[in-house]
Amino acid sequence: MCGTRYDKQAAKIISDSGLFDEETSNKIIEALFKEDIHAFVHAPNWLEKYLKGIARMLVEEANGSQSRAQSFLTECPDVFEKFLTYVKENRDKIGGNSFDQKFVSQMSYQDVKNFNDELQAARDKQSAEELSTMQFNSSNFELVPIENYQQMNELFGGRLTGDGSSDKYAGGGGTAWCHTNSESTYNNWRRRGKFYVLANKNFENIKFDPVSNAENPKDAYGNSLIAILVDERTGKLLNATLRCNHVGVSSSADNQYKTYAELSKVAGFNVEEAVLEDLGDSVEKINMVDWNQENFNIGDKISVDLAGIGEATATAVKKEDGGTLFVFDGTIGDSTMDGMDNFLSSLATKFPQPLQDRLREIRLLDASEVFSDCDDPEEWEWLLQHTKVKMENPQIPYFRSVEHREVDYSLNTARAYWWLRSVATPSYFAYVGYDGDANFTFASGSIGVRPAFVIE
Repeated sequence: MCGTRYDKQAAKIISDSGLFDEETSNKIIEALFKEDIHAFVHAPNWLEKYLKGIARMLVEEANGSQSRAQSFLTECPDVFEKFLTYVKENRDKIGGNSFDQKFVSQMSYQDVKNFNDELQAARDKQSAEELSTMQFNSSNFELVPIENYQQMNELFGGRLTGDGSSDKYAGGGGTAWCHTNSESTYNNWRRRGKFYVLANKNFENIKFDPVSNAENPKDAYGNSLIAILVDERTGKLLNATLRCNHVGVSSSADNQYKTYAELSKVAGFNVEEAVLEDLGDSVEKINMVDWNQENFNIGDKISVDLAGIGEATATAVKKEDGGTLFVFDGTIGDSTMDGMDNFLSSLATKFPQPLQDRLREIRLLDASEVFSDCDDPEEWEWLLQHTKVKMENPQIPYFRSVEHREVDYSLNTARAYWWLRSVATPSYFAYVGYDGDANFTFASGSIGVRPAFVIE
C-alpha cells in the first residue's frame, strides 16, 4: 500500500461493501494512487483524502457488479485526472476544506463528470474567442501527427526525452517521457485518442536546465516538445504534456495546456485548425434529430426519454425493410442472458408512447453485425471457432470503427461490457468487452445491455 491513512480508509470502503475482498481492495487503491491517476504524483497531502470519495463512487457505480466496477476503473483515471488537477490548482477558490468534504461524502461520479464538462465548455468558449482574434505570422514549431509507437520513439524517444538510465538527465532529457519510451504506456494513452507532437524545429539543441525548469516548467526546454492527445471523433483536446516529465517537484506534467488557444500562443499558428485538417473526415458530424420525424438517415442521432431510467441517445445505423435500425450509444442497464427477454420487453414499455407505437422490434445484435473478417480477421476467426455466428447478418458499417464498439453506460458513463445474442454453448453467450473486442461468458452473469431497435 501507499502508506497513508486515507488509502487504508479508501480500501476499507470497498472491502466493507462486499464488492471485493480486502487484498483486492488494497491493490485497487494502490494502483489508482501510484499509477493510474497522475494527479496524485507529488501531490499535497490533503489531496490523498480524495481517495475515499473515489472508493465510495466505485462502490456506488458498481452497485454490486464486479464487471461494472472494472468498467469504472478503466474509465475513471481520465475523469479524475482532469478533476483533481483543477482542484490542486484552484482549491482555495472552490471552497478548500468544505469542497474536500463535499467530494469525499456527497458528490456522485456523474457530478464529477458534469463538473469537468462545465469547466471544459467554459474553456472551449474562451479558447474559440481568443483564437478568433489571434494573428499569426511565422512559427518555429511544427505539428507532427503520430501514427504508431515506433514513429514516436524514433522521433522523440531515447536520450531525446530521457531513456530511464541511471543518469536522471541522460542526454539532457530528464526523466523518461513515458509515451515515447514505453510501448505499453503509449498504447494505453493511444486508446484514448490520437497523438500529435508540437515540436520546436530546434528541439534537439535545447538542453534541460534544472534550475530554470524547477522555477518554470514551461521554459524553453519544457515547451520544446509538447505531446497532445486529441479525440479523433470530435477533435477535442484531451491532454497536453510537456517534454519535462514532471513539473518541478510538485506535480504531473499532464494537462499543462488546457485549450487550443494556449497551445496556439506557444506554437505561433492555429493548432486546432491544423489538427482538424489532419483528422479530416474522421471527425464525426453529430446530427441530432427529432424521433417524431418520418424518415431517418444513417448517422442520425435521437434522444429518448426512457421512463424511470432517463435520457439516452441512439444512432441510426442501418436501413431495413419498413424501418430504420437504431443502436443505443451506451448500455441501458445490466442483465443476465437468462433474464434478457424480460429485460427487453420491459424496456420497450419505457419508450414514450408515440415512439412505442412505431417500434417494430427491440433486440440484441448478433456478433456478425458487429465484427467481420475484413475488419479484424483474427477476431473473426476466433468468433467462428467459439460462437454460432449468424452469417446471414453482415457487419453493420458503423461498427467497423472500434470506437463504436467501445461504449459507456448511457446513464453513468462507466465503460461497459455488452451482450451479443450469438451463442457459444447452451450456457455461454458472446459479448463485446470494454476495449471493443469479442469474448464470451456464462449466461447467468450480469453485464451491460446495449439494445438495437427498429423505428417504422
